[in-house]
Amino acid sequence: MGATRSVLANAPIAGKRGVASTPLYEPPPEVAALLADPERWCEGASRLSEAHDPRGIEALMIAYDGRGEASRICLLDAIDALGGQEYAGTLYDSGEPMRRKMGLRLMELLPGESHLSRLVDACNLADADLRTIALRSYRTQRRTSGWEVAGLEILRSPHADARRAAVEGLTGRSSQVVREGLEAHLTQETDTIVRSAIEVVLGR
Repeated sequence: MGATRSVLANAPIAGKRGVASTPLYEPPPEVAALLADPERWCEGASRLSEAHDPRGIEALMIAYDGRGEASRICLLDAIDALGGQEYAGTLYDSGEPMRRKMGLRLMELLPGESHLSRLVDACNLADADLRTIALRSYRTQRRTSGWEVAGLEILRSPHADARRAAVEGLTGRSSQVVREGLEAHLTQETDTIVRSAIEVVLGR
């Protein structure tokens, strides 16, 4: 599975486990007040976007996932303008659980091929909450050949929930890489549910 190794070849050096969390970025009080009011989210988003400080993404993400019925499009636009795709990796690489969750959530909102190696890494973590977010994010990524390879890498996770999700995601994929990868993994899979799912995909 030479192609499989290509995903992890560019994997980041993850932050140290157990790193103490530091407070998330706090915007100026007047901007924080805008983001606290759903009706004025767009004003706050505009202010942070104009500041060109990617740390503002942290405040925007808190607003985005907070309560409120107003449209979140302007928040996402500001996150994207501040470099949300790249900052997702920065958050994950910090090693801090709180920032890692935010980074994985960002990967869900702003899909990109560069996320795949970190999503594979997250599916190996002992933290079930992080795995859940990572798997949800994996499902939102574009279905490229790299995405298929990442799914086969997730099959190597020590956690059955991740392996089950990987097989579910690869169901319906007919590429030779996927079939060969599933065939190779089937011989060593110990979870009966995963084994049965792989056999279904392979038409057995």
